[in-house]
Amino acid sequence: NAENDDKLVWEGGLPALVALLASRNESIVEHVAAAVRNLSCGVANRAKMAEGDGVRLVVALLSSTNDGVLEHAVAILRNVSASAAIAEKIALEGGVAQLIWLMGGSLVPAIRVHSAVTLRNLTAATTD
Repeated sequence: NAENDDKLVWEGGLPALVALLASRNESIVEHVAAAVRNLSCGVANRAKMAEGDGVRLVVALLSSTNDGVLEHAVAILRNVSASAAIAEKIALEGGVAQLIWLMGGSLVPAIRVHSAVTLRNLTAATTD
């Protein structure tokens, strides 16, 4: 719910969640990635998510062997990739090559679709 999302972000929860994307515990990463995915739907949260290591950590998740983690990671990137500043960060972190591979190489249809949409967004990204 949007009210809870706002409270979580206002209280500093987004940076804490983003930091947990670096956890070695796969279960934590999957659940945190799902939460970040939900928060990345809010336009105001996108820039906050991209601050610091946010984009780098999400792009790093594209190497995961866990399909749940991958699906959340590509969906996060899909949600934030329409911004030119964030699109540039995704490219600089090596996300384009990984997204191209996932688009053609993943066996999970949702991962393939999210990857394709993210790549489309990257080609059409606009300044904020």
